[in-house]
Amino acid sequence: MTTTENNPAQERLRTARTVWLCAARAEGPPLVRATWFVFLEGVWWIGAAAGGTLVRLLERRPRATLALDGPEPLVAEGDARLRRTGFPARVRESFLAKYGWDPAIPACPGERRVLLEIAVRDWVPASLAE
Repeated sequence: MTTTENNPAQERLRTARTVWLCAARAEGPPLVRATWFVFLEGVWWIGAAAGGTLVRLLERRPRATLALDGPEPLVAEGDARLRRTGFPARVRESFLAKYGWDPAIPACPGERRVLLEIAVRDWVPASLAE
C-alpha cells in the first residue's frame, strides 16, 4: 500500500481513534498498547510520556509494529524515532483536530513528553495479519 492511494485503508488511517502499538522486550512477550495517533505522509505520530515503558523499549530497539483492527487488519512495521523537542506544528494541529489534545502538553506536573515518529518500513499483507 502506498500513502497516496485513495482507498478504504487511507480512510481508516485518517479516522481510526486508536492503534495497537507493539514494542519488543529484551525477554518475554512484547509490550502492546492501544494509543491515539495521527498518520501523515507515511508516518505514524504518537504522543507519550518520556519516562514510560514503551518509550524506554523503543529507545533500546526502535522497531515497532502498529495495527488497526477491524474486518480487515491493517498492520505496519516501522522504525521509531523519539522527538523530545521540536514537535512539528502540523502534527500538533492534527492531534488537536482529531482529539482536541496537544501531545506536547504534560498530563501532570513535571511530566516530560516525547513524540514518537514511526516511519513505515513495510505493510503486512492482510492475509498474514489475520
